[in-house]
Amino acid sequence: MKRDIILSGVGGQGILSIATVIGKAALTEGLHIKQAEVHGMSQRGGDVQSNLRLSSDPIASDLIPRGAADIILSLEPMEALRYLPWLSKEGWIVTNTTPFVNIDNYPEKERIERELAALPHVIALDVDALAKAAASPRAANIVLLGAAAPLLQIEAAKLEQGIRHLRPQGRGGGREQPRRIPRRIRVRTKKHEPMKRPFDSTLLDGILGELEIADIAQATIRQSGEIARRMEKATGEEFSHLEMGVPGLRPEEIGVEAERAALAAGVASIYPPMQGIPQLKQAASRFIKAFLDIDLAPEGCIPTVGSMQGSFTVFLLCSQLDPKRRKILFIDPGFPVQRSQTHLMDIPSVSFDIYDYRAEKLGEKLESYLSEGDVAAIVYSNPNNPAWICLTEQELEIIGRLATKYDTIVVEDLAYLGMDFRKQLGRPCEAPFQPTVARYTDNYILMLSGSKIFSYAGQRIAIAAISDKLYGRHYPALLERYRMARLGDAYVLGILYAASSGTSHSAQHALAAMFDAAADGRLDFVGHASEYARRAKLTKESFLRHGFRIVYDKDLDEKVSDGFFYTVGYGTMSCSELLRELLLCGVCAISLSSTGSRQEGVRICISQMNRPEQFDQLEERLAVFEQNHKA
Repeated sequence: MKRDIILSGVGGQGILSIATVIGKAALTEGLHIKQAEVHGMSQRGGDVQSNLRLSSDPIASDLIPRGAADIILSLEPMEALRYLPWLSKEGWIVTNTTPFVNIDNYPEKERIERELAALPHVIALDVDALAKAAASPRAANIVLLGAAAPLLQIEAAKLEQGIRHLRPQGRGGGREQPRRIPRRIRVRTKKHEPMKRPFDSTLLDGILGELEIADIAQATIRQSGEIARRMEKATGEEFSHLEMGVPGLRPEEIGVEAERAALAAGVASIYPPMQGIPQLKQAASRFIKAFLDIDLAPEGCIPTVGSMQGSFTVFLLCSQLDPKRRKILFIDPGFPVQRSQTHLMDIPSVSFDIYDYRAEKLGEKLESYLSEGDVAAIVYSNPNNPAWICLTEQELEIIGRLATKYDTIVVEDLAYLGMDFRKQLGRPCEAPFQPTVARYTDNYILMLSGSKIFSYAGQRIAIAAISDKLYGRHYPALLERYRMARLGDAYVLGILYAASSGTSHSAQHALAAMFDAAADGRLDFVGHASEYARRAKLTKESFLRHGFRIVYDKDLDEKVSDGFFYTVGYGTMSCSELLRELLLCGVCAISLSSTGSRQEGVRICISQMNRPEQFDQLEERLAVFEQNHKA
């Protein structure tokens, strides 16, 4: 037995109560159950969705892949249509027909009815009217559950038992709905003293002095977080943490189970092979073929302790291939720590901001650096951290062609692989594929991390994928330094061995299992990560509503995708001014200047926005910011 159910509606309608009833009934039948609650701007009056998965067999993930839901159970008709991409071809929609209209651009009721009527499997009924007729208007959610009961494959008696276990609402739990609100947001129902003015600037100045930070625009990610934590301690107010890119989703269960099994088998007492366990090397090669459409031998798929170690050691390798070519060229903006790595190793670096150099202009700019003859490697991320711009195939062809012409290695950071959510990049072995420079040159090293793709950051596991030709290439300078001329051997047995003596054995088993599951189509990692796009969209709307602008706003003529990061600016404020003023309003971010950008603004990371009230909190604080900076 298997039932994948998406429950949707508007905050306050009782969607999560339906999930509770079904869950209790499923447990009494001995079924496995997993649930993931995904809230909109907030709980009361905002869109609410719950993924509920029931099965007689163990369930790997708590999120339902696109096209796999058996039932969409919705208390609001527009919300039912919102999740159609997740419904399977044979799936059913069970929905209320009464709209909940609290946004100005709500579609006409007749249009929604037509769209529902055009679908093959729909049960549509006015559950509000039926609940009122039964003299129990607040039981509309239970009426909807009753309509769906025949599709659930759960005994009616067990559902009734689950209903009896619901805790009744007291008078204080009334369902007053918000009125005349232009978007679906919550009206607060708990006592809360909202921020009315910014914090005293002397508090921030004191903390900057304690941390010896002379220019707040150059504060690192960790320093920015520490500033916010000290201000939280001093004020007693929780900050909106938008500075650090930690995964905001649960780790993929397939990886967790594989790692548990590996530890149970005793791998903790065995040094891992430096080249990586065979299972991981094979799985990484399959994954790259499935999602990039690139043929890469398993030999060149090398595990590293996260892509942080990957970039650190790859930069060192590239700087040692030719004494005349030591310089690292960063296409900015980028991950601030990578520049710190080159500084730490005393490797020279140069950079330019891609903001004004898209399409054909990119080639001219790149060649102006490469023609100097001293560049060892070109580094960028795609999608880009922090701008979330995505290099096009045309731009990647330019990079690849020039890398071949000038014999320069391209280090392509694919930490956010597949997360251009404007495209369907998550279908294994089906176009469209993740854009990559590997189609246009043999001089490439790809970095694929488990941290964001699979939310597996804590185990520090990644792959440095070296092209077949580059892996086997001989360099006299490497022979002299490591007594190994072949690039792959010098990297693995010379540099990586000295850096860490291998990558965690059990984490390699986890990553292998996740790569294989994704390549098999059993793990929809792109669908799971699309939650970041939802959070970005909601928070972007808040920033724009309060007078901010998106700094890196276009991929040529197309708006940038919503995703893990984006960038905002405000008026003529510099990076330092904006970062400072946001901190005084309880919002923590990092400056664009710390990423190598020449633009004024800050980087926003939405991964830690994982509680509904955090969206309200951010909205409130941006309103204070706007009020304090009105012209």
